Amino acid sequence: MGALPLGGEASPLSIKKLISIRKNQLSLWKQKNLPETELTRRQQAIIAAGHFDAYNYWLFQNARPDEFTQWVGDHQPEFQAWRDWQDKNKFTIERPDLQRLYFLKR
Repeated sequence: MGALPLGGEASPLSIKKLISIRKNQLSLWKQKNLPETELTRRQQAIIAAGHFDAYNYWLFQNARPDEFTQWVGDHQPEFQAWRDWQDKNKFTIERPDLQRLYFLKR
């Protein structure tokens, strides 16, 4: 769903395009008032803190190492701010969401 606004422009998939897709997906999730999960709450917190781009480059660095290296070279302060934020805001699962998501599909 998140890739629909990109139309045929989604391929080839870059980290920058993934960021757009993932932001769109979170926005649609919220618009459709779907139940929050630990992951969606975490991603919303990362967006609110201003680190979503850095988070995605960090997350996909092994899939696109050249893009990651280029981006970090140009955005070192933002990447360090993300790492600092991440160190202070560990991702922990408070409660399992799998069962709730299973019932949504039914």
